[in-house]
Amino acid sequence: MANDDDSIVHLNKLIYFVDNLLQLPAGLKQTLREDIDPYLGKEVVTKVRAERSNPPPTLAELISESKEEGLEKGIEKGKNQAMKNVAIELIRDNFSDNQIIKLTKLSREDVVALRKSLQS
Repeated sequence: MANDDDSIVHLNKLIYFVDNLLQLPAGLKQTLREDIDPYLGKEVVTKVRAERSNPPPTLAELISESKEEGLEKGIEKGKNQAMKNVAIELIRDNFSDNQIIKLTKLSREDVVALRKSLQS
């Protein structure tokens, strides 16, 4: 059974072949990227980044998209946590659930859960 490093090498070679020799039309290239994405996994993407290798264009695009999606998710998670922190302070200042929901845009369930967590 091949190890992960061998898999990365073979995947790179396959994608280089497709990118450089077959020159797929954009629509088929997108389909290929969508088909390959589930097989990559975070481990492969992380190893390719760590090795600072020169991945083929299709793989480079997938890595870039993965990085952008991760960044967007991280930013969204940070914003959500910041709003929860604001909500906690509003709860401590005796604001109503409706006022907190209006100010923070958190769901009622989140506000109720935060209020309960502070009562414990």
